[in-house]
Amino acid sequence: MQNYAVAASDHECSSEGECGDDFDGLLASDDVRTGFISGTNFTNKAVQYSVVDGLAVFEGCIVLGTVEEMEQKAAAVRAGQEDENEEEFGPSGVHIVGQKYRWPNGILPYAIDPRLSEKAKDWIRKAIIHWQERTSIRFVSRTNSNAGQYPNYVYFIPSNGCWSRVGMQGGKQDIGLSDRCGLGATIHEIGHALGLWHEQSREDRDRHIKIHWENIQPGKIHNFNQHITDGDDHGRYDYDSIMHYSSQAFAVDSRKPTISPVVPGKRIGQRQGLSEGDIATIQTLYSRGGSTKTRPYTVKEGDWLFNIAERELGDGDRWREIMKTPNGGFFTEAEAGNLRAGQIIYLPLS
Repeated sequence: MQNYAVAASDHECSSEGECGDDFDGLLASDDVRTGFISGTNFTNKAVQYSVVDGLAVFEGCIVLGTVEEMEQKAAAVRAGQEDENEEEFGPSGVHIVGQKYRWPNGILPYAIDPRLSEKAKDWIRKAIIHWQERTSIRFVSRTNSNAGQYPNYVYFIPSNGCWSRVGMQGGKQDIGLSDRCGLGATIHEIGHALGLWHEQSREDRDRHIKIHWENIQPGKIHNFNQHITDGDDHGRYDYDSIMHYSSQAFAVDSRKPTISPVVPGKRIGQRQGLSEGDIATIQTLYSRGGSTKTRPYTVKEGDWLFNIAERELGDGDRWREIMKTPNGGFFTEAEAGNLRAGQIIYLPLS
């Protein structure tokens, strides 16, 4: 029987049980193997991963693929048969490189395994609302009737931990959630599916955090290696990122940190919600164009997007340019009739 561990974290929750009982759901095992990833800026970089339930788990909650897939790729690399032009898994900065990993038009189709608990299903619903209120990403429930329109989608399944693949992989890709993951970890795993890596994997991380190697569990050190040195980091280092490890991740002694910020007083590993840096990175990856300069507008009773655009922008057909948030989250046609009096929306200046 395979031995694997699930790690806890030190973050605080805004409501009891909402974030999952301080549970990070990081997976690891004693079976650590070497595989290869490739990208736009490099070819066949060797990385270590843990074998957990037949999956190749990287950095505790990122699934590179099945162990069989990773071993097939490793065998091809060692035999010199790997296509040097192949772009399979190319990380850069805190996001994965390559348009092939982006969800078209910023739409993330999803389906939910009926075996998931009602608690986990509620986290998914709340996480979707959280992402849609703060970014331009839109979620579509994938059904039998629209399956042909959305061949690529995420599928939320029951698991012993919390994990996801990074970026769109093609076809069905799983996001694993246990009954202890919580809302924060669910938001985090969706971030991976959209293309975000862990913040502490940045090229510039050693200027911002200190790794306490002596307190990391034996066999888990590879989870702290810097693998993303072949691309540019996006923006400034973000201690507040929901994609950051907690300070006690994989700790031998949970009273002591494995990661500590260089800047005194900073905390890491929060699972309350997306940071400004997380939002900015996603908005860059999924930019839909349009004006980046906006002005706030307070919705009046009886307002809807067409008449606001007609009155404020001089052309009712420009309603599609009206932004929902200052971070660039666009309304969809389905949302056009759901404005509330007193709601703040953002109008393009141009």
